[in-house]
Formats: sequence, C-alpha cells, structure tokens
Amino acid sequence: ESLRSLSYNQLAVEVMSQFVDDDELSASDFERIVEKSYRTFRTYPNPTPTVRLGEDGCHVLELFHGQTFAFKDVALSFLGNLFETLLEKADHP
Repeated sequence: ESLRSLSYNQLAVEVMSQFVDDDELSASDFERIVEKSYRTFRTYPNPTPTVRLGEDGCHVLELFHGQTFAFKDVALSFLGNLFETLLEKADHP
C-alpha cells in the first residue's frame, strides 16, 4: 500500500535499487540516473501513463512517450544512463 503514493521515479528507485549494492551505487546516484532517464519523456513526470478504455474500467499502459516513440525507451533510457555512470565510477574510483 505504501508504494501507491509514490511517483513513477520514486517507485522506480524503490524497486530497482533492491538489485544494486549501496557500495556500487549510492541512493543519490540512483535517483539522479532515474531522473535523467525519464525527464525527456513527453508525459514527464509520468513517463508511462495509463489510459482508460471505454466504460468497463480497462486501462492500457502507454509505453511510447520516450525519445523514439517505442516501448524500448522505458528500459534502454535507464540502462544507458546506468552504464554511463558505472563506467565513470570505474574510471574514477
């Protein structure tokens, strides 16, 4: 229930940070990466809005608001920024 009130970026940090050790990537670095990844989406601050279809309550998750209008932008925007940050840290420990 506590996750319901989080923004997209806050939820992304909460979920994905579970898979990264704090000594590899600080919480502030992780938040910065998520912010950088999704601030270019046309629907920012909600890069993946849901849209109601008809009266039956069915909703569709829109994954096409990124740079290339493709669903891959959701994952690859983050992944590219993550790699960039990790490579910078490896070069400058």
